[in-house]
Amino acid sequence: ESLREQFQKLHRDRDRREGALVICCELLRLYFSLGQASQCTFLLNAVDQQSLELSVLPKALSLPLCFLWGKHCVFDGNVMGAEKRLGWALANCPLKSFSNRRRILAYLVPCRMRQGRFPRREVLRRYGLECYEAISEAVAAGNVTQFNEELERHESELIRLGTYLVVEQLKLLAYRNLARHVYIIICRELIAAGKEDMKHKQDLLTYEHAFELQDNCDADETICVLANLIYIGAIRGYLSDEHHKVVFGKKDPFPSASSWCPKA
Repeated sequence: ESLREQFQKLHRDRDRREGALVICCELLRLYFSLGQASQCTFLLNAVDQQSLELSVLPKALSLPLCFLWGKHCVFDGNVMGAEKRLGWALANCPLKSFSNRRRILAYLVPCRMRQGRFPRREVLRRYGLECYEAISEAVAAGNVTQFNEELERHESELIRLGTYLVVEQLKLLAYRNLARHVYIIICRELIAAGKEDMKHKQDLLTYEHAFELQDNCDADETICVLANLIYIGAIRGYLSDEHHKVVFGKKDPFPSASSWCPKA
């Protein structure tokens, strides 16, 4: 409580702003260690109101602040905010600071995967983050079965890192990529059959079979997943109950993940 009072006192004095930020970092670390991440919101809102320029602060202060802020965004489900702050921290963290870069990447990698930006295998292995390797491959390939298996296998490690929930939400992207693979296969078949003008209207039955094979989804569950993907903007189109078809937008039916991940 005394630290909070000191923070508020220094925060009101612009000439002592750096002192307020030092206390802010200590409070953030304390709240994380106590499992009280929700208490961080008050501090970060106060800092955010100052239109803070990280580049003018000493690196010894700006890097911890940006990392802790990004970590809070991960816990808060703010993927875009987390990627922005953790990305800045990584870009400004010295290459020789291996342990610090690993801490940043542990949170940054799943946030970037949520945006469809998958890490290189050698980077994950260099920093001892192999727990993300098979998960990344499964999501990129739309292999929902493998994703479920890898999520379960690495559950305890992801919980320890504090990234389990953000990684779990990658299942939506895996579903989207699975649907995209099915879409491409059907398009090729229709084009080969001389029905190119019908490629945006596809039978739901094929998707039901694919989703059943990958995640034991029945017909209703498949429709619910596709409807949700359409709702959040991961797929452009609509479902036709009358004709039992999924009608895709003729232009860019599968937008990039970065355009819709904030809604997921």
